[in-house]
Formats: sequence, C-alpha cells, structure tokens
Amino acid sequence: MPSCKPRKPPNARFAASAGHSLVESLVALAILSVGTLGMSALVLNNARVSQNAQAQTQALVLAQSMLERMRASAAGSPQPAFDIAVGVVPAGVNCGARDCAPADEVRNELAAWKLRLAKTLPAGDGGIQTVARDGMTAAAVTVVWDGRRAGGNFGAGVCAQPGGTCSVTVSGAL
Repeated sequence: MPSCKPRKPPNARFAASAGHSLVESLVALAILSVGTLGMSALVLNNARVSQNAQAQTQALVLAQSMLERMRASAAGSPQPAFDIAVGVVPAGVNCGARDCAPADEVRNELAAWKLRLAKTLPAGDGGIQTVARDGMTAAAVTVVWDGRRAGGNFGAGVCAQPGGTCSVTVSGAL
C-alpha cells in the first residue's frame, strides 16, 4: 500500500535556503571590493615608482650633459673653475657683441644648467666639484631634487636622504 505522506509544496525546499543567496552575495561583494581597493593601490604605487624613475633618468641625463660640456671646454682651453655648490645660483654674464672670456662662458653655462635643473626636476639643483691631481682633472657632478614631489621617497637607493631629497652623482676625468 502506498504511503500517504503529505507532499511538500514545490517552494518549500527552496524556502530553507532563500536567505543564503543574499548573504553569499554580500560576502562576494565585500571580497570584490577589497580586491578592487588592492588593485587601485597597486596602480597608484606603480605611478609613483614611474615618476621617481623618470626623475632619476632626467637627473642622470642633466648631470652627464654637464660633464660632457666640461670635457668640451677643457679640450679647447685650460680648465676654468666649474666648482659650484648646491644652492648657489651664478649670475649669467651678458657679453653683448664681444666674445666672452672663458670664465664668463663658464658662468653662463652654469647659470643655464642650474635653470634647466630647476625647470626639469622638482626643486632641482646641482653642484660640481673638480679635483686636479697628477696632471689630471676629475669632476663630480651632483644633481639633487625633491623626491616627495617626484613620486615619493622609498627610503632606499637614490632617495635615501632624510626629507625626501634625492641625488645622483656622475664622476669622470676631464
């Protein structure tokens, strides 16, 4: 004889699990939100690193170009004094129609270089130190800039100075 159990209505088996889909959806949305925030932080960090790398590259190019100018100047005449400290801005000399003396040409080169540093890098500046030894002249060209405004101070490598100051030094014989 067949059993006479009452049949459950068709929706009764889904009624017990009806609340789970809403909770599961909220958990999935929370996980997706955390993942999206993580990805946006990664993109932001990548942009900062890229800006810092660009500033380092520009600083290297500007330091190397000044070293090459010093070499070109030394090849044609006795080495004029290119020494200048960071923070010192030389006044350019207007030679007018006459030829500039070698010392005036050097001051004009240094003034133009310092202006390029200030325009290219955030709070950009530079210094040059020359040393003559055993008949040879060597130079160290240093470029400094504010790393906080160029993508952040990461506390290592080229931007390890306190206050976010970054620097690059290029050295070579003249």
